[in-house]
Amino acid sequence: GYGGSGWDTGYGYDAYGYDAYSQGQTSYSKGYGKGTKDAKGLVRGLLASNALPVTKWDNDENTLYVGGLPSDMTDLEMYVLFSPFGRIAPRGASARIDKDTGKCTGIGFVNYLESGAAEQAIRRLHGFPFPDGTWLTVKKKGPPKDKNEKGR
Repeated sequence: GYGGSGWDTGYGYDAYGYDAYSQGQTSYSKGYGKGTKDAKGLVRGLLASNALPVTKWDNDENTLYVGGLPSDMTDLEMYVLFSPFGRIAPRGASARIDKDTGKCTGIGFVNYLESGAAEQAIRRLHGFPFPDGTWLTVKKKGPPKDKNEKGR
């Protein structure tokens, strides 16, 4: 929760030697090797240390809204489906999960780094039919809905 690389060793330093309070890198030897190793921590660490070429993105014209997803859809499957069309930002492919059921709510988002990739994904995937008669909706993400608007 302190915004460091993500692997809290329990000694006030994370696995990259970042001090939990000052955010400054210290020696790698202090507390190194005392934490746990997991995939989410790896991603957080690489993003926080700016080791990846792209670490931040905006929900801009390259962001897609995806609707009609099956209830067992995951972030990984979103990435697998959409990455062939172009580069996706880190953590940029997500299926929204209901906190109570643990299942996909039917919607997801994809943050492409290039507009051509977003356009190609829309052309190829929008309207893809499912065996139950429903179809996949893939379109540019619009502005957030005003919470004060009702029935629109």
